Amino acid sequence: MSWSSVQNAYGTSGISVSSGALVLPAGYWYYIEGTASTQSATFDSNDYLSYKWRNDTTATYIGSLGRVAYNATSSAALPHSYDERAVTMLYADVQTEVTLRCQTNSGCTWANYQNAGVEPQIVYAGFGRALVIKLDGPVP
Repeated sequence: MSWSSVQNAYGTSGISVSSGALVLPAGYWYYIEGTASTQSATFDSNDYLSYKWRNDTTATYIGSLGRVAYNATSSAALPHSYDERAVTMLYADVQTEVTLRCQTNSGCTWANYQNAGVEPQIVYAGFGRALVIKLDGPVP
């Protein structure tokens, strides 16, 4: 999944985007969570996408696995989808780039795809998003 911009909720974070990756300034702890959007062409209740954060600076996967699923079998679930966040904590001792990477694609036609409202919302499973909280704290 790639990111295009950063929106700071409070002050300035120094977090930026480079080639779709989140760039985290050195010397801070970060709490990071994210989900991806997906769309199924078959609308099968078994369609899902799983993803995990990757520290691209060290080329290692970090944190917990997230998953977004499209559920079309229950009438109560028709207008809804389900998502789990991929979550991690990271201390950046150097400037660090992180990306949210697909781990499993089971039946999903598109990932992080938004059709600008042309298709009804119920054909999508979630919308992609990331939350990064920069924390001051002791060096590990």
